[in-house]
Amino acid sequence: MKKLIGGVFALFLLIFLSACPVEYPGPGGSGSSGARVGFPTITGIPPVNYSNAPIQITFDSSTPDAVFYYTLDGSLPSPDTGNRFNGPFLFLEPNNNTTPRPGHVQVRVIATREGMTNSIVTNRDFQVFETVPASGWNNATTEIHFGTGQGFSGAISVGIRLENGVIDSANAIIQSNDSADFLIIAENHARAFWTQMNHWDFDTRTTATVTSAGIREAARQALVAAGVIQN
Repeated sequence: MKKLIGGVFALFLLIFLSACPVEYPGPGGSGSSGARVGFPTITGIPPVNYSNAPIQITFDSSTPDAVFYYTLDGSLPSPDTGNRFNGPFLFLEPNNNTTPRPGHVQVRVIATREGMTNSIVTNRDFQVFETVPASGWNNATTEIHFGTGQGFSGAISVGIRLENGVIDSANAIIQSNDSADFLIIAENHARAFWTQMNHWDFDTRTTATVTSAGIREAARQALVAAGVIQN
């Protein structure tokens, strides 16, 4: 009988303990409740970089009073390894407050708050280009200008029209004898890039490397013909 009572008591104790909440230390600090900080958003202003104006970066989160730590070299950010965000900042040349720094930058950020688990890491890539005089873009005629590049199966022709200094990506003309599959992949890649960045120098598409390289060169020649960049 004693064994039976002891067994029932042990079972009751096990059920009672399993029903009690337990706090586990999380990345947000000792005693974290496990609630995760809202994932951070990365905003670039302007969102489309037409004339290589400085890009202003800022972060936000749905969690009030979140603290952000970021990196610009592709490394994983943390409170120990990241730069603490103290306000909007620009990609500028060292020791220069006005000149944009050309090149590719990957912004990675994590949001933290005392007593909560750190957010997931958010990434966003930015490409800053060498300066193209705004007057060159804005004064270009609206007629279609053509350029040629070398594709996988022959020449690629690209016709570009500028509207108020912006590439009209939706109506760009792309003609090639390359495989339809490769051409569609490379064309979609190019149009999406032109819409976002208004520049010819995009990275080639992995599954259509030669075709996208040909479109890129043809677009460059078209902008030379339009008078907005130098050959």
